[in-house]
Amino acid sequence: MTLSRRLWLDEAGGAMTYLDRFKGEMQQIWRLDASEASELGNVRINNEPQLITTNPQTGAPGVEIRRRDIDLLAVGRVDRAATIPATGWQTGADRLDLTLTLPPGWRAFAIFGADTVDGDWLTAWSLLDLFLLLIFSLAVCRLYGFPAGVTALLAFGLAYHEWGAPRFTWLFILIPIALSRVVGSGSASKWI
Repeated sequence: MTLSRRLWLDEAGGAMTYLDRFKGEMQQIWRLDASEASELGNVRINNEPQLITTNPQTGAPGVEIRRRDIDLLAVGRVDRAATIPATGWQTGADRLDLTLTLPPGWRAFAIFGADTVDGDWLTAWSLLDLFLLLIFSLAVCRLYGFPAGVTALLAFGLAYHEWGAPRFTWLFILIPIALSRVVGSGSASKWI
């Protein structure tokens, strides 16, 4: 069984809409129940609408599976929690692909537990990025003191991976500022 999961976070951040696609061959389970926090809205198996029923033993919403080969498409809502269940169902999957779509102005800090992650703030940093952050912060600290160096570290670190941020412009502006401190008054000072 493979599961492709897509989550859309609401603008207020209170809940998410999901679109799940199960594909594969059923071996033992003939009923798929949603996890406790999720609400099923629409389920289709092989492009046929399915009746959402409640499991008599657990009370969880789900669907009955009547064929061995399955192509299930489910839409629903889930309350935002500190941890999001990987599958969103009370069953496992052999392969899972998850895409989290955030509203404008939101950014994921870090996503842990996945084999590969693309787009969060923490994994966007490379060794070169960290080196440039350190060099810039130490240069500002040397020129203006420790409080200015810490402020530069925070400002440059938070803004570095934002779209349109002046990454290298800050470094190129720092060069003439440092040179103007070394060069005294005169014609060289005017050029700098």
